[in-house]
Amino acid sequence: MAKPIKCEGQNDVLFRKMNIDLSKYDKDSTLIVPDTHNAIIVKDGIALQTLPSGKHKIFEKDPKLFREEHDFDVIFVSKTAKLNLLWGTETQFDMRDPVTGVSIKLGASGELEIQISNPRKAYLELIGQNEAFNLDNLKDRLKGRLLAEVQYQIANVMKEKNLSYDRLGEVLLPVGNAVLPHLADLFDKDYGLKVFSFTISRVILDDSEIQKINDARSAHAAQEIRKAEAENKERLDNIAYSRQMDLKRLEREDYAKYLEICKIIGWPQTKKEAKSGECPNCGIKIPDGSKFCPVCGMEIKVSKIKCPNCGKMITKDDMFCKHCGAKVRE
Repeated sequence: MAKPIKCEGQNDVLFRKMNIDLSKYDKDSTLIVPDTHNAIIVKDGIALQTLPSGKHKIFEKDPKLFREEHDFDVIFVSKTAKLNLLWGTETQFDMRDPVTGVSIKLGASGELEIQISNPRKAYLELIGQNEAFNLDNLKDRLKGRLLAEVQYQIANVMKEKNLSYDRLGEVLLPVGNAVLPHLADLFDKDYGLKVFSFTISRVILDDSEIQKINDARSAHAAQEIRKAEAENKERLDNIAYSRQMDLKRLEREDYAKYLEICKIIGWPQTKKEAKSGECPNCGIKIPDGSKFCPVCGMEIKVSKIKCPNCGKMITKDDMFCKHCGAKVRE
């Protein structure tokens, strides 16, 4: 009975490469692919066939495969294991806080659950000439693309929610949910991997970075207070100005009404300079010493000057000082 070609070892790696030494097999040998795997036949670095689970007479299907002098490889690709991949940043991201605008450094770590979805693409993009491909190999291969996507989505979520990075711990779940569909699409198209889950379990933000955010936040708050005070002062100034304009408007309206009344009763509509014994408003002769016109009620304000001789106050129209008798004007 011909010796079968079958996968050996436990299903603890994504890929397992098995070199086929033709001297140990014959043309009737069967390739047995377990239910947990697919198989890829590779010769001289070229993937010839991709085989599903089951028994395959590979030499009957391709007789040249057995007649060739050189050996070939069978890559057994696990299709059932969901492998948990721990990821983390070796160096911190350079990020800009969306609220304060300060530049900070941020680290993160978490977990990724994956499974092979396209064996041929996964082999071509990931394993190449490696004898086996385990979690450490996968982490090194995918780290750059994964971290770039994580950084991009963290920045998007923080900007969308308008949060500073000292509050990133509050939104790890939304950030993880935002990363997952993009990462799943990227890994499926580029590597033939299916992403089942993605989480960010921890963020690293040094105390010095938090202090930078707090200092910028305090400066921003002080600026907002100054801005509000300036706006309030401008508002009060506008109110005072409006009140002055309203008073002047009322004065104009009142004076216009006054002129209408003067027109009706026949009073002069322009004010006259006060003269001795005459009302400057209505022109009626008024008694000496009166402070108000007995007809129109206008307050009588007579211009006063000092007597050049005795220095006492007399009216502007007096020809002689009533105190010392000196002549004050020609």
